[in-house]
Amino acid sequence: MSFVKLCHLGAIAGGVAAALKGWRADLMNRRRLVRLVVMVLCGLGLLAMILDDYYLVSLRTLESPLLLGVNAFVVSVLLGAHFFLASNRDILIPAPRPPLAEEADQTPPPDTDADSVALTRLNRAMTVDRLFTTEGLTLGDLAGKLHLPEYRLRQIINQRLGYRNFNQFLADHRVALAKAKLADPANQNDKIISIAFDVGYGSLAPFNKAFKDLTGLTPSAYRAAALKQANSSSQSTKNMDQA
Repeated sequence: MSFVKLCHLGAIAGGVAAALKGWRADLMNRRRLVRLVVMVLCGLGLLAMILDDYYLVSLRTLESPLLLGVNAFVVSVLLGAHFFLASNRDILIPAPRPPLAEEADQTPPPDTDADSVALTRLNRAMTVDRLFTTEGLTLGDLAGKLHLPEYRLRQIINQRLGYRNFNQFLADHRVALAKAKLADPANQNDKIISIAFDVGYGSLAPFNKAFKDLTGLTPSAYRAAALKQANSSSQSTKNMDQA
């Protein structure tokens, strides 16, 4: 295989990898459509290479191998730019972050609208049943537990709660619970990895990353600050009682 075709194959592989990454967790239908288009175009590019290699259709009669490689590179760059910028504009202009689970109003008023009923069931599943603590929970798993079609649950989380990604939705709930556990003096001897397991993470690294992304602090630093504040408040209360 020529160097040009190797480059072409690398571009195709990169396009497919970018499109597949986070496919199931993506809640935005328009962006999911773009991912599908990228995969279809990459598949057509791969098919063209196979046909050319086996001389079923000689692409050399239409274009030189070099021109074919240049075209593939340009198309890949344009698709990448469209995928990461046009279809994911919040990279350039950050969108307002949905409220954390601990900040949101988890008791919406009763409504006969089907989506509102589903939203109430979702809120109960996350705040009362704490399904987010299930390790490896996927959008499909949660939809099954709520007896909802996956596309409807995706729509509700995206359009009613403002999340673009299911993993971020889970992270907000998990970090909110972790913050409460870390700030509780009764848990001060619990290992951080145990808390990570309790809130739904399978290992420490993704927990630390999600926690710092949302709070700006590592779990240990957050715990130290929260316990210090709790001790100061407790001491102030004691001094007032003794006065």
